[in-house]
Amino acid sequence: MATTEFLRQILYFKGKESFFYLYALYNKNKPKSDALMAEYGKNFFKQKQEKLGDRMDLSSYLLKPVQRMGKYALMLKQIMKECPQSDAAYQDLKAAEQMVKFQLRHGNDLLAMDALKDCDVNLQEQGSLLRQDEFLVWQGRKKSLRHVFLFEDMILFSKTKRNRHGGPEYYVYKNSFKMADIGLTENYGESGYKFEIWFRRRNSGDNYIFQAPNSDVKHHWIRGISKILWNQALKNRDRHMTEMATMGIGNKPCLDIKPSANNIQDRFVNYALGGRGARTRNSIAVSSFDHSRLNNKRPHSIISIGSTSSSNSSHSGLFINPGAGGDPFDSPRHTTNTCLSNESGIGTDVSSSYIDHPSESFHKDMSPSHQYQSHNSPQQYRMASQEIPPLAYSSTDV
Repeated sequence: MATTEFLRQILYFKGKESFFYLYALYNKNKPKSDALMAEYGKNFFKQKQEKLGDRMDLSSYLLKPVQRMGKYALMLKQIMKECPQSDAAYQDLKAAEQMVKFQLRHGNDLLAMDALKDCDVNLQEQGSLLRQDEFLVWQGRKKSLRHVFLFEDMILFSKTKRNRHGGPEYYVYKNSFKMADIGLTENYGESGYKFEIWFRRRNSGDNYIFQAPNSDVKHHWIRGISKILWNQALKNRDRHMTEMATMGIGNKPCLDIKPSANNIQDRFVNYALGGRGARTRNSIAVSSFDHSRLNNKRPHSIISIGSTSSSNSSHSGLFINPGAGGDPFDSPRHTTNTCLSNESGIGTDVSSSYIDHPSESFHKDMSPSHQYQSHNSPQQYRMASQEIPPLAYSSTDV
C-alpha cells in the first residue's frame, strides 16, 4: 500500500501543475541564457568560482532544474511499481507521472516553436502546443519530409532547415489548417505507421497521409487529434442545443393531460418518410450492417463539425434505419443510396451505424460506423429525442 508520505507527494504534484509549467519555460529559455552568459559573463563568473573555491561552475548549477524533472518522472515510476493497481493512489500516481512527462516534453516543444520562421499565423491564438514531430507526408503523389506542430485549434506544417554555420536547426513555415476543418482516419494502409487527415468541402486529392517514425508516435498523435475532434463535437452540440432553445424548438417535456390507456411511455415514433420528410440540422442516419459487404472509403474516420456547421444545413436530429431484423439489407425497403454530408463535404456510397461514446483507446478497431444519409431516401426511420456528437467511425483499413 502507498504510504502517507507518498500520498502527500502525489497531492502536491497534482495541485501544483501550473508551477511545474515553469520548468517547461525554463527549458525553453535556457539556450538563450547560456548564449548570453557565454558571451558577456564567462570571465566574471569564472573569477567568482575561483574566489569561492567551488568545483562546479555556474553552468552546472543552471543545468540542475532541467535534470530535476527527469528525476521526478523516475521517482514516480518507481513508486508506481511498489503500488498495487487496485490501490486508490495508483491512478493519482499515474496522472502525476503523465503531467511531469508532458512538462518535460513541453519545454522542447516550446523551443521548437520558437525556431519556426516565416510564419504568418499568430501562434498565440491557436491554443496550447500539444505535440511536434517529424513525419513523411503524402499529398496526392507528392511526398515530403515535414515537421508538424499540433495545436489545440490548428495543425501546422513546416520544413526543417539546417544552419550552415553550425547553429541549431530551424523550421520554415509551409502551411496550416484549422482543426475544425479536418477529419481523421486512424489506420491507412498496412504498415501500421500511417494515418490520414482529410478535409470537408475539398477534393479527396487534398488529403494528407502521415507516416510516423514508429507506432508510439502514431499512437500519441491519434489520441491527441481524436481528443480535439471530440471536444469540438461536444462544443458544437452544446452550441446547437442553445440555438434551438433560443428559437423555442429545443427539447421540451412531453406532458399527458390526463391518465389514459394511450399514455406516451416511450419517446420513439416509427413512421415511413415519403419524399423529403422533415429533418433536423446535423442529422445522422444510422443503420447496422456487415462491413464486408461494402467498400468503406473512410476507415476509422472521425468527423468534427466546425463553427460554420450551423449555417450549412437546416435541420437537426437522429434517424435510425434498423431494417426488419436489425440489418438494413434484410429490410424490403432498403436501397443503397449515395451519402453526401453538407457538414463533411464528402460523398460516399455506404450505409453506416453510430457509436454512442468514444473508446478509451482510439487505436482499437471499432466495428460500427456512421455517415450522413441523403435527404432524398424514402426509408423507414426512428426519431430519437437526444442530440449526439456528430462523429463517424468505420472499422476496416484502407
